[in-house]
Amino acid sequence: MVQKKSSKSPAPKASTESVYVLWHVHVIDGSESEKLIGVFRSRADAKAAIKRLEIKPGFRETPKGFLIDKYRLNCDSWETGFVYARS
Repeated sequence: MVQKKSSKSPAPKASTESVYVLWHVHVIDGSESEKLIGVFRSRADAKAAIKRLEIKPGFRETPKGFLIDKYRLNCDSWETGFVYARS
């Protein structure tokens, strides 16, 4: 008996390994501006990047705009989808 291969690829296994994504967000003329600064191996590395950048033009005027998000590798985000709302 010959078995057929499934056309579906298996879902990636969840990882316990994480990365830290550093953003800078601020408002310009009423519109939010987001900048992806970088992806780091540790929260400490992301905080070190903030220290390097917070004295630079633009960042020094909006020092509270830094945001660090933790993401697990090989895990989907938005698993349940999203709702599109028109403004």
